[in-house]
Amino acid sequence: MELAFLGGATTVTGSQFLLTTDRARVLVDCGMFQGSPNEVTRNRLPFAFAPREVDALLLTHAHLDHCGLIPALVADGFAGPIYATATAGTVELAGLVLLDAAKLEFAKRSERRARRQHPPTSDPEAELRAQGPWVETAHEEPLYTEADVMSALARFRGEREARRRRGLPAHGLHHARRPARRDRARAEGPRARIRDARRAMARDGERWTRRSGAA
Repeated sequence: MELAFLGGATTVTGSQFLLTTDRARVLVDCGMFQGSPNEVTRNRLPFAFAPREVDALLLTHAHLDHCGLIPALVADGFAGPIYATATAGTVELAGLVLLDAAKLEFAKRSERRARRQHPPTSDPEAELRAQGPWVETAHEEPLYTEADVMSALARFRGEREARRRRGLPAHGLHHARRPARRDRARAEGPRARIRDARRAMARDGERWTRRSGAA
């Protein structure tokens, strides 16, 4: 057995660990690097392994620094299942996080293009001194698109499905049955799960607003 620390080491973001055994190669998390420009640039580096040779991905939770590079992984050839705890909403939350990340990637590209259209400054040396002690690298293409996100979400498998494949009771330690509409949403696909997650978050926000007003 071999465990490689490919992210989340010497830094707190970019969680990514590759577990290799005689039976399989399993990637634990595939997170995005965040923070300084030096950290963010690491998102553009090739993976330290061949994505198509990984058998499965285990997502611990839906924070961007744990799931943010999953669409890039799938686009680079990963074709295995992605396991997450559906009972805790990880699959739904990951969909929201990744779609928002894809939209932000396109927004950043538009912003960079707009800056390039500005006329050159009369004093380029003064502008360079004002930038601070770092070098900003601008990449024209986004890390991934919304289409890449949808392709990645199609590979997600929830806890119930994982238990069913192993011949275990579908409910596991959670005996409460899901509402019928959530079962239908899961059967309809990732977009339906994301839609229901957005509605649930909106309902929670309304409840919090009413409670705050009553207080």
